[in-house]
Amino acid sequence: MGLTITDFSPVCVSNLTRPDMLHAVTVRSHKAHGRLLHIRTPELPEGYHLFTARDLGTANLIEVWGTEVPLFAAEESCYSGEPVGLLVGPDHEVLQELLDLTSVTFEELEPQFSREDIETRRIVLERRFESGDPDSDTAEGTQTIEGVYRTGIQDHHYLEPMGALAEPTATGMTVYSPCTHIFMVRDIVAAVAGLPRAGVVVEACFPGDDLDGKLWYPAIIAAQAAWAARTLNRPVRIQHNHAEDALYSPKRAPMTIRMLTAIGDDGTKKAVTAEMDIDMGSYPVAAEAVLERAMLQLCGRYQLSSLQITGRVLKTNTPPLGFFDGWGDASAAFALETHYNRVAEVAMADPAEYRRSALIPAGARLITGGLMRESCSPLRCMQAVITASDFTRKHAAYELQRKRRQHNQFQGQVMRGIGLAQVSTPPLLIGSGRSGKPATAGIRLESDGSATILTSMYPGSAGAELAWRTVVSETLALPLAQTRLAAPRTDSCPDTGPETLSRGITICAKILETCAQAINKRRFRDPLPIEVHRSFRMPRSYRQDSSGATDPYPLAAIGAAVLEVEIEQRTLDISIRGIWLAVDGGRIIQPSAALQRLEQNVYSALGFLHTEVLELHHGMLSPSHTIGYRIPRFGEFPDPQIQLLQPDRNGPPLGIGELPGMCIPAAGIQAISQASDVYFDQIPISPEVMYQYRNDELPEAVQPAAVETDQEKEERS
Repeated sequence: MGLTITDFSPVCVSNLTRPDMLHAVTVRSHKAHGRLLHIRTPELPEGYHLFTARDLGTANLIEVWGTEVPLFAAEESCYSGEPVGLLVGPDHEVLQELLDLTSVTFEELEPQFSREDIETRRIVLERRFESGDPDSDTAEGTQTIEGVYRTGIQDHHYLEPMGALAEPTATGMTVYSPCTHIFMVRDIVAAVAGLPRAGVVVEACFPGDDLDGKLWYPAIIAAQAAWAARTLNRPVRIQHNHAEDALYSPKRAPMTIRMLTAIGDDGTKKAVTAEMDIDMGSYPVAAEAVLERAMLQLCGRYQLSSLQITGRVLKTNTPPLGFFDGWGDASAAFALETHYNRVAEVAMADPAEYRRSALIPAGARLITGGLMRESCSPLRCMQAVITASDFTRKHAAYELQRKRRQHNQFQGQVMRGIGLAQVSTPPLLIGSGRSGKPATAGIRLESDGSATILTSMYPGSAGAELAWRTVVSETLALPLAQTRLAAPRTDSCPDTGPETLSRGITICAKILETCAQAINKRRFRDPLPIEVHRSFRMPRSYRQDSSGATDPYPLAAIGAAVLEVEIEQRTLDISIRGIWLAVDGGRIIQPSAALQRLEQNVYSALGFLHTEVLELHHGMLSPSHTIGYRIPRFGEFPDPQIQLLQPDRNGPPLGIGELPGMCIPAAGIQAISQASDVYFDQIPISPEVMYQYRNDELPEAVQPAAVETDQEKEERS
């Protein structure tokens, strides 16, 4: 039996203790936007301390991927729940009592919550992409189709809340953190604590299935703990509870995307004009990367005469918002595919046939200028799910039922619909964050002939860990049981960068294969142990084609999904009848693990579609969110029918984990729209929202897409 992920004894922060350890609790703002005046605590017992921004001085402000984030609010609170101080002491219960008696006084300032009304002062980043002549092509179109698409907030709902343990050592500091980028934690802690980087050691703790929820924010908590530990020369542990984590930790960034498409007499798309607004809350970390990926996803792979996209990142007085199993891809894919289904409907065409005719053929130019590779065509995935689901027949039958309902000729108690979507996911993040630094990993062939994998990545799943060990065992011709992972630590492992965007499979596995090949050339010449490190950069052949145009889809994974639903007429309750997913992910190292991961992410995507309804009120979540938030559970829906296309072929493995979240919501919303005969354009979709749409009770900003004829266009002009 092979070794498991527990080879390096992973630990949770909540299980870590030290004999002289101090605890810490966070003092938080209760205003979404306010000027901090006073923090009043009761008289602190001996051994208890309060640290604020004033104590840290210039160390209070750190930079995370281009965004300045304070450890504690200094003069101004930017969201309700923002840390303003840290109470530290030996007894956690006493700290909670002191926290209850602590008051924070603010001068209230006007907060900004809405992302609908754009103000220049709230736009922190704006980008524009244009190809062709959108104005001229739009004017030549015989019809224009306009829609506003909105995606909401989603909670990561991981097993263990945020936390960190910082422990002073003779040479500096050791930090235990669940952050999925431990070298970033090291650099931030070193800057805050005034230590050299070599003096800070960070060991990765178990992050759980965090879905990018622990990508950067745990570094803030680690820095807070490190400052207190350095000042008091004692180990300090911060451990948030589940309610605290749910209310104040980062969530998926909501988006509003407006799209206008002009089509010709033959139904072909002439031009697309789009505006994208991403609400990234009070501290828009990695805003440029999120915006770039979302805009690239919105470009799509459909034939167009011209395209214009304006993308904006907004700052609002809400907790930080951003990543969720991807960097903006899913929301943009939802808008594109939902809009495209609407265009097909207006053209009175079958969605599958319309897509086949509109997709850019292999060898032709993408709207971005790159070449459409044969390996990047979604046609194989589309055909697989269309055949498996019997999409064409069912779609025609449900369309007939829908039209009969319009004329009161169909009085069934249930309404059915089926939807289709196709997507791709390019892994653009190659190195360590946005720095351009290459990702590095290594292998050490030990004296006993076993192999130790050296990477700073904590494997995002048991499947990723098994894939790494499989690559090493096959390349070195070793039994799987003779491979193991070293504990991810900054003092013993190279910097592989963050575990996000399926980098564990796309990048780390490739580096390990290269390391193993290098060891094979030396293993019978050089004495053991042999340790080899290698780095990964995107090959030039993927970055540019023969004309020099940039290819935005290097190493792209392709996916397509079909979802079939049933809606009860009286309650508008949605039931899933069938889920079909086809994935072209290159070489699949461990098919069973890949299928397990995809099935898990299908459930997350279904939550994004219609069960995980989350709303901010005055910039914050209601405490009842921790009770009423409904996560889809295994067995609640039919088993997904998942196909892996050509998983044993040669070539690099590709990132497939994000694909369900990108295509299932769009397929689902099309199915729900067909079943209910109401065009929906936002997720998550609940019976309450469906009722509002059906009765035209939504505000103008979120009304469903409109179709404008030539005559209406002339009248408006």
